[in-house]
Amino acid sequence: MLPFDCYCNFGDGLIQIQSSNEMIGASNIDSVMDQDDDGQKPAEPSRSHKETERRRRQRINSHLSTLRSLLPNPTKKTDKASLLAGVVHHVRQLRQQLAAFSRQHTDPSSSCSCSRLALADPEQWPFPGDSDEATLISCHGSGLLKVTLCCDDRPGLNGELARTFRAFHAKEIRAEMASSGGRAKLEVLVEWVGRQDEDRVSGLKRALEAVVENRARRLSYRNKQARTSYELS
Repeated sequence: MLPFDCYCNFGDGLIQIQSSNEMIGASNIDSVMDQDDDGQKPAEPSRSHKETERRRRQRINSHLSTLRSLLPNPTKKTDKASLLAGVVHHVRQLRQQLAAFSRQHTDPSSSCSCSRLALADPEQWPFPGDSDEATLISCHGSGLLKVTLCCDDRPGLNGELARTFRAFHAKEIRAEMASSGGRAKLEVLVEWVGRQDEDRVSGLKRALEAVVENRARRLSYRNKQARTSYELS
């Protein structure tokens, strides 16, 4: 049955009123649009934002807990700015104490004033660089020698270095090593056993350069071949 039109008398003329079915259809469309506006889809980004914010706060709290653990007397009531300032101040104090300790123990007899022998100098870059190097710093009269190596990190590097020192009768006192990106930097404080002369220093310098360039294994293999051929002859 077709919908019928309704008219009503208003003033001097008649005004047509939409049929009841059309009004129902329009109201249904409006209700569907209202559901789209107030439905579940717009709520999903809101929940995602809350979850992201929750994870961000968890990361911040984790970092703050790590910073608090660095302080000798941590407290949870400290604000973020004061916490960060306290950690920076404490780390600086530790670096100064480490530098003072290194200076005190560089020469037990305190007869050597060569401050360059101190390990862990705060003014020096502690990480390995891109260029290979083998440097020796000697303080005459103390029998001490500071060795600095920078080369590619590899298995057995410390063993090669220890064998080199033993071959030249040098005793390791302290050593520090930093490794990053496949590179290694070693600082070793050694003490000569016996008399120190220029020939021993020059020989140790060449041997350390061989370790840096990874020639130690090849030289050992060649020496072994030479000894074998000599015994056979």
